[in-house]
Amino acid sequence: MDELSIKPKIGFTHLLEGDGKSLKSLIMKSFWALVARIRFPEHTFTCFEHSSLLKNTPNVAKPLNEIPQVVTLQKKYTWNKEVSVWKEIQVELPEFQRENTVFYYSNDIFKKKENDTYISFDKYDVRIYESLMPQYTESLLLTLIHIGHFSNTESATGALTLMHNPSFPVLQYASFFMACTSFAENKMVRALTAEVLIVHIDNSSLDILQLSQQLAYLINKQWGAIQRLLDVIVVIKDISHKHNLALHQLLESMLIDIAQYDEIPKNTKKVMEIWYDILNKTKLKPSKVAIQSFEKWKTNGTLKKIVSDITKQ
Repeated sequence: MDELSIKPKIGFTHLLEGDGKSLKSLIMKSFWALVARIRFPEHTFTCFEHSSLLKNTPNVAKPLNEIPQVVTLQKKYTWNKEVSVWKEIQVELPEFQRENTVFYYSNDIFKKKENDTYISFDKYDVRIYESLMPQYTESLLLTLIHIGHFSNTESATGALTLMHNPSFPVLQYASFFMACTSFAENKMVRALTAEVLIVHIDNSSLDILQLSQQLAYLINKQWGAIQRLLDVIVVIKDISHKHNLALHQLLESMLIDIAQYDEIPKNTKKVMEIWYDILNKTKLKPSKVAIQSFEKWKTNGTLKKIVSDITKQ
């Protein structure tokens, strides 16, 4: 057996060296990028920004931070001149690059017309995907958002089942995924979303303000129906004092964001009535920002009474 030769110069800096073009250099840098992202999911690593092979690869130098957007699409049919209009959630992703089999947190996160690989992305596929990258689940959830599988019952229940674990990291895309499933057509998906939120509120592992902003955005863009969200809220309400405090923060912030728009979404009154009940039970008062935001609703025939009740708290 040949003797193993070990050079005295070793360490992170040494492993990042190389000509920057060879396959060996790509593999070594990808390996350390993978280790770094696993250990520090939200950090920025400037050492990878100068690598010609990795600097444009999603999630390497820094986490991909593209915010999903609701866009209105339409298609005109020439044979009957009818126009079909619908709303869709899209994420601006980088142009396609070759697959990096070592740094797999970037795979499938690129622009493409159709993702044939995940057309039948069921709950078992979700579990397998998560088992391959359990330390950085944002990549999985971004993929599900990208291909619109928050509305697919199989995919959604698979992801939400994983998220039901208190130790599951609820970062940006995990939160946005739950915002989307809060408006899911399927009642079971909405019920499971409520259960996941109950767990993470109890574990203090949920960014309430981030979620409230995401919910308000989907409502204001007329993508999410408040009536469906109410089914989620009523399940969480009165579980405990801690859960009511979280709902107070969520609903107040969400309503403040909704009030910034001219059009009042349907069933806004029902949300305010639930919030008013929570205010009474928790002995809390609305913030000055909320009172100011609701000023313009005092002349609205539907909302003026509940607004008056809330502002008198």
